[in-house]
Amino acid sequence: MKPDAAGRFDLSVSDRAEVAPGIVLTLERVVADSRCPVDVTCVWAGEIRLAFALESPQGEAPRFEFELATTAPTAEVRGLRFELLGVTPEARSTRKLTAADYGIALQVTPSASRDLQ
Repeated sequence: MKPDAAGRFDLSVSDRAEVAPGIVLTLERVVADSRCPVDVTCVWAGEIRLAFALESPQGEAPRFEFELATTAPTAEVRGLRFELLGVTPEARSTRKLTAADYGIALQVTPSASRDLQ
């Protein structure tokens, strides 16, 4: 899978996407999901944290792991800026989600610093 012209794409857990030539992003797992269910009133919106792996054949460290969360939705890694655009499905108090249920929308663009770690 590759991003569209604007750098946007969707992933499920274990999906892989080539985000730049030779650079592959994998959504490894949902680390935590404390989002407030849409059918409940909460005092805090909660967050979802997702773990990713970025693999590249270049450099001393070919694999780099990082997290994105709804409370910290952007990261700059290896000259790329990753932005978490959304997560589905919405949390509900009547349904427990499994890893296979999650879908995420991301956007990847060149970072302003172009730091190739």
